Amino acid sequence: MSARRLLAFGLLMAICLPPLYAQEQERRQEEAEDYYRKWLEEDVVYIITEEERQVFESLATLEEKDQFIEQFWRSRDPNPQTAENEFKSEHYRRISYVNERYFSGEPGWKTDRGMIYIKFGEPDSVERQPFGGPYRRPNSEGGGETTTLPWERWWYRHIPGIGEDVEIEFVDKGFSNDYRIALNPNEKDAFLYVAGHGNTQEEFDGNWTRFDRISAPLGLVDRDSPFVHSNDLPFRRLRRFAQLTKAPEIENPRLREIVDSAVHYEELPFSFRSHWLRAGDQALVPLTVSVDHKDLRFGADGQGEEARLNIFGRVKSLQGRIVSIFEDSVEQSRSDTQGLAPGRSLYQKLLVLEPGRYRLDLVVEDAYGGGVGTLQTGLIIPRLAEDKLAASPVILVDRVEPIAQDFDPSQPPEMFVLGTLKVLPHLGDVVAEKRHLMFYFQLYNAGIDGSTRLPSLDLSYQLVDEEGSVVAEKSDEGADRASYISGQRIAFLEYLDLRKAASPSLQLKIEVTDKVTGQSLIISEPVRIQRAPQADPSRP
Repeated sequence: MSARRLLAFGLLMAICLPPLYAQEQERRQEEAEDYYRKWLEEDVVYIITEEERQVFESLATLEEKDQFIEQFWRSRDPNPQTAENEFKSEHYRRISYVNERYFSGEPGWKTDRGMIYIKFGEPDSVERQPFGGPYRRPNSEGGGETTTLPWERWWYRHIPGIGEDVEIEFVDKGFSNDYRIALNPNEKDAFLYVAGHGNTQEEFDGNWTRFDRISAPLGLVDRDSPFVHSNDLPFRRLRRFAQLTKAPEIENPRLREIVDSAVHYEELPFSFRSHWLRAGDQALVPLTVSVDHKDLRFGADGQGEEARLNIFGRVKSLQGRIVSIFEDSVEQSRSDTQGLAPGRSLYQKLLVLEPGRYRLDLVVEDAYGGGVGTLQTGLIIPRLAEDKLAASPVILVDRVEPIAQDFDPSQPPEMFVLGTLKVLPHLGDVVAEKRHLMFYFQLYNAGIDGSTRLPSLDLSYQLVDEEGSVVAEKSDEGADRASYISGQRIAFLEYLDLRKAASPSLQLKIEVTDKVTGQSLIISEPVRIQRAPQADPSRP
């Protein structure tokens, strides 16, 4: 190429390149702005706090926004030590799930069900009536029968920052799969505005009119239905709706930092006990925590009626893989003397674990007093042979109550519920002196008698002191006192008399004979009795 042509080519490039470069830069800027707009208004619209949104919108450069997004996800990472951000992965999984499942003419993430699922995950239970139809109202909705529009009712046992027993109802008023959050239970009633149809029991009895029922959720009448559930009161429904629609609170980062650190805290003393109970190929593992009221601050000034515990736990395999993370708040009234354990604040978390060895890291914090207690301990879940008689650990019991008559076994289990009983386990190494020693355990893989289709077992129970003397005993031939039988699982709640036990150190021995298979089993559990101080007869 001649020098003249080369010069002409250079001049041409000098003229054309700047506009082309500017266009490319403008295109990239627009793509970046689209990305950040989508991230803010779609990806994280339900989980970003208002303060975070304001900060993000004030950032000027792409580098600042990239750094913000990176920090946004890092602050929510449940385990910063791993390469994967589990929170971020789960968040985008939820978005993909609702877009596929809850599409209703607009993307699933824009729907009310999509919003709730993205923010709070899978509900603990769901009741669905996708076509509506005949409906018998519970007493809390006034009783009587009606016909409904399509509706769903989601129930969460606990939502951080909102509370326990959270029920959310959605109604599809247009039969278009567009379910909206209902602010009152009447919204699913197809005959709400049809006089003479779908009356509640109160309307049949003349206590209320249809106008009263329509007006009550709007606060236009000065009284509430005597049957209405407390959570359905108008202002509570509105407050719950506001809580559900705001961004979830970031889980307590301080408790997570304590778990990740090597520092142990003993400012807040607490008792802890774990057990395991077989559930098919897995195990139910109740983790129980107890804190004495004397160690808690009630209210910010110590003069209030309510105390609150913040609890954070993490279970890891021996290989370092996180198996479970849980975080809850427990509120306790100072004046509660009718609960399972007056004078103590109790919490129980039920985990489902595969057989194996695990490490539990637990942090308990007094929300008002600021005291913190930590615990690191091992959890061992044995793998049971299918053809060998076996037993769960013995659970020493402080108190037992029957479950409520309206208990629904299809709902997620409540704390301390075992079968048909609410069982408060004893925590600590020493049992206070009392009349009886109560204990609970389960047997597995018992043989089934061919004629009765039931197990055939003989059991004997003994309390033995340090010298080998039997201080209490009883037998149960035929396992007549089995409290619950389900397939290969049999539960027992028993007691032994402690009045003749002179020694503070005892051994509980349980002998089991399976008359069907001929197998036998011996279970042993140490028991230490704390004696009440004796009065000095020499002092008046």
